[in-house]
Amino acid sequence: MKAKKIMNPNPVTIRADAPLHELINLFNDRKMDAICVVDEEKRLVGIVTIFELFQAYLPDYVKMKEELAHLMPEGYFENTCHKIKDHEVRSIMRTDIITVDEDDILISILADIVKYRLHVTPVTRDGMLIGTIHKKGLLTYTSHVCLINDSTSND
Repeated sequence: MKAKKIMNPNPVTIRADAPLHELINLFNDRKMDAICVVDEEKRLVGIVTIFELFQAYLPDYVKMKEELAHLMPEGYFENTCHKIKDHEVRSIMRTDIITVDEDDILISILADIVKYRLHVTPVTRDGMLIGTIHKKGLLTYTSHVCLINDSTSND
């Protein structure tokens, strides 16, 4: 099976200049944990997961030594949320993106997902985002292959 057969050809995306509150709304509305970031030509420029969003709320010294988080005053989190909600997505997105080609085979994609613990794998053609493979979608396909096909082969 190739990537183009199991990818979502209509991926949820966000622009790098969109404010974080739009990203939060996408995470909530679409029940996703990773979203691809594209430019105006739909070129893939980054990816952002819930973890990057959560990291944005932490001061740098807590990122280095998480035990210091208990020293933060009550209300710090809420104040930070309000303070950064209008920051651009580019301020937290990752640019070290693992992508796959539309003709890559499933076992290769699965190896990347496991090795890099990916939530979403962008599928690209000439740098353009043409689809995504989410780990949950891959699980659905795996369930179909392992469970449904298995029950018909026993007849």
